[in-house]
Amino acid sequence: GAAFVGVCASLDYYFAFASLTYVSTLLVGLANSLLPLFVGIATYFVFGELLSWNDLVGAVLILMGMITVIATKEPDGGTQTQTQGARGK
Repeated sequence: GAAFVGVCASLDYYFAFASLTYVSTLLVGLANSLLPLFVGIATYFVFGELLSWNDLVGAVLILMGMITVIATKEPDGGTQTQTQGARGK
């Protein structure tokens, strides 16, 4: 199981750095935060490991956080917090 997780993590970092030339760092960061969720799903299907309630609650929290970040994104590509900081507010 640990070797599989290591391979998945290595591929995640490879694709994250390779994609930085094509998409924003915000999108790469959001995709990178899905790694624990995808590893949990993969271990369920590949090794038959059951997910606990803690795992499911963590998955929901990850998705809620991502939705929050996406919902607060402004049309210029920044988030509201970043833009306010740049304006000196």
